[in-house]
Amino acid sequence: MARRRPDPVIAALRVRRRALGLTVAETARALGYSPRAVESWEGGHKRPPLEVLHRYAELVEARIELVGLTPLPLVGADADELNGLRVYRRSPEKVLALTASGLTAEQIAGRLGCSGRTVQRIQAQAKGSVA
Repeated sequence: MARRRPDPVIAALRVRRRALGLTVAETARALGYSPRAVESWEGGHKRPPLEVLHRYAELVEARIELVGLTPLPLVGADADELNGLRVYRRSPEKVLALTASGLTAEQIAGRLGCSGRTVQRIQAQAKGSVA
């Protein structure tokens, strides 16, 4: 397995862990992972799940902050529609508009990033309020 450079966040957490006198084994036990997993994160071989990364930060009395993230706009023929879906993601109006355009519940679900069951529930609620 090729050694990569550790993520700067993980490297900072490792420095903090060592400063607090925590061993890899103690850290692993507290996070519910093996010492080998923690070593692979700190060595740059693998990355922990984001939730575990935040728990690791809490363990070493640190906080991870995201600074300066600007989402890039989508481009292409469907850019306006897709950018709108990010805002109106599962709104009943959007589901009903896509339903009226002839799309199936599964197609709508794919576009909105939700389940077909969620789309069907929204459709049923809309029919109930119209009746």
